[in-house]
Amino acid sequence: MKRSRSSPPPQILSQLPLLALATGVFLIYWFSNPAPMEHFDYTFRIAEALLQGQLGLTETPPSWLNEMVPFGDRYYSVFPLGSVLSMLPLAVLKSAHLIESFPARFVAALLASSATVFFYLLSGNHQISLPRRALLAVFPVLATWTWCNLAYAGAWQLALGFAIVGQAGALYFTLVNRRPLLAGLFFAIAFGNRTEVLLVAPIFTYFWLRAEPAEPLRRNLWKQLIAHRRELFWFFSIPVALGLATLAY
Repeated sequence: MKRSRSSPPPQILSQLPLLALATGVFLIYWFSNPAPMEHFDYTFRIAEALLQGQLGLTETPPSWLNEMVPFGDRYYSVFPLGSVLSMLPLAVLKSAHLIESFPARFVAALLASSATVFFYLLSGNHQISLPRRALLAVFPVLATWTWCNLAYAGAWQLALGFAIVGQAGALYFTLVNRRPLLAGLFFAIAFGNRTEVLLVAPIFTYFWLRAEPAEPLRRNLWKQLIAHRRELFWFFSIPVALGLATLAY
């Protein structure tokens, strides 16, 4: 039987559950906290300073930003460089007068929605039912501490949200859709916002040393490193560059 011209292609229909889940999570987070802590905008302010060629604030920050560190004639943030770079696109939008202030609630909802997408895609690597995939996708963002934490939407909470999305994206592009450069980018986003994520770098190295995601690592480790040197190089190129830039920062 021929498919009707007016009916959508199967590829689009297969993505409708993912679209519904991502949209639903976004709306839940959007309406969860009508008064997010957007005034705790440490990283956003430093990102604005970076656009002006400065590493710190020249003006005295408001009293509620009491974690800014005074040094010389400027105030600096204790957040890692990756957290600041994550806010650069928003700082650009503000400099272009497309937004007026830090859109904390939007960022929190977008991070939760993005994490849901990656969790759903990760679950697709196994033969499981659609309801179970949906549960696995929304459980981490709606049935854990992530909901109450991320919806608070201060700079600390958003950094954790970026770390979650970064780790989920790195896992997806390592285990399912093996793309070392993209996996490295998301891993850099993760540890750039939460430095302790670096502790799982050996686990990702192990994943890349396997020829296939389901194949155990049995051969000589040195030979495996040589055989997969290209994937490891692309995976670690962005994280190493961010690490060196963070040390300089």
